[in-house]
Amino acid sequence: MITLVKKCKKLKKIGLKFSSSLSGAWLKHLRCPLQSLSLEMYEMNPDYLLQGISKVHSTLKELSFICCPAIRCSDIGTIAEMVPNLTYLTLAGMFSLIRLNALLPITKLKNLIRLDLEQNSVVCDNFMENLVENCSSLMHLNLSGTDHSYNLTEKGLTLVARLTNLTHLRIACHDGLNDNILKTLSNKLKNLKHLDLTGCQKITDEGCIEIINNCTQLESLNVSRCNITNTTMLAAIELAENGCKRKIHIIAGGTRVDPDELIIKPEIRPYINIDIQTIISQLDEFYDSDNDNSDLSLDDYDIYDDEAGYYDFFGMFFCLLSLTSSKLEKKIIITIIVTSFDFITVIWKESINFGQICQMS
Repeated sequence: MITLVKKCKKLKKIGLKFSSSLSGAWLKHLRCPLQSLSLEMYEMNPDYLLQGISKVHSTLKELSFICCPAIRCSDIGTIAEMVPNLTYLTLAGMFSLIRLNALLPITKLKNLIRLDLEQNSVVCDNFMENLVENCSSLMHLNLSGTDHSYNLTEKGLTLVARLTNLTHLRIACHDGLNDNILKTLSNKLKNLKHLDLTGCQKITDEGCIEIINNCTQLESLNVSRCNITNTTMLAAIELAENGCKRKIHIIAGGTRVDPDELIIKPEIRPYINIDIQTIISQLDEFYDSDNDNSDLSLDDYDIYDDEAGYYDFFGMFFCLLSLTSSKLEKKIIITIIVTSFDFITVIWKESINFGQICQMS
């Protein structure tokens, strides 16, 4: 990597994933005009990282760290000071950040357009107050899975409504999200195009209907595993029948939506697409496959969804399925996924909290 970085003098983007064999010494040799740096599940010496960022601070616009435990709480503040003009920032799955105000320095990045904080337990109400005050240009925001220690309450989630430039919002798997918050968001986020509420089980038809009716630019709504019924779908259908010509894609897998009871007239079908496909139907495709994939490896898979901007943990299971040639082995993996999703989520959250306690003691 050192040779590569030194010889490729016009590198604008670097991304490395799943490496534990490198010390990260190459990071010291970063040079302009580097604009984007992405590290995923990457072991390194954080001091090398800071040295490298200091050399490209004038051109660097995008930073992404996904499950990089070497990064310390103090490093976040240093990076924010060195690169004040960042526009894209991802700090997903950063369980090494245990100090409550560790993320506060990034609220000084006033040019941020996209921010991904998925699975960060230190996102709190105080952080959100500073974020909405200073980062009003945000268009993409991911707060999924940020309720580990219940630091981000209804107060903090409601503040998202002040980010009126948002077009993409993801608050999946957050126990604190409810219909009252959705009502507030629907009245303020008029530019919203994509909303993901997957696994927020306090969300009902009441909140979803407010979003559908008030967010007139909405193109996709993911309410999989939310507590909704056909009532939400009927609201979207009625809107289309009344002349609303926007195209909207609603994903409602794992809900009480019954497509057999929905009547969508041919003339409005181009404008509304209701997808109730669940994880089971996707897994059946793997189970029914007799392909021999023994020549593949986990390195052939990217379980981070770059387009959506979040970590696809189900992708890890799909990797295992694709690498398995035996139908029996596939059936075992499918059973684990379908029956244990909620259990795994709870265990994962509790293990994170336990790890934080151990680090603080």
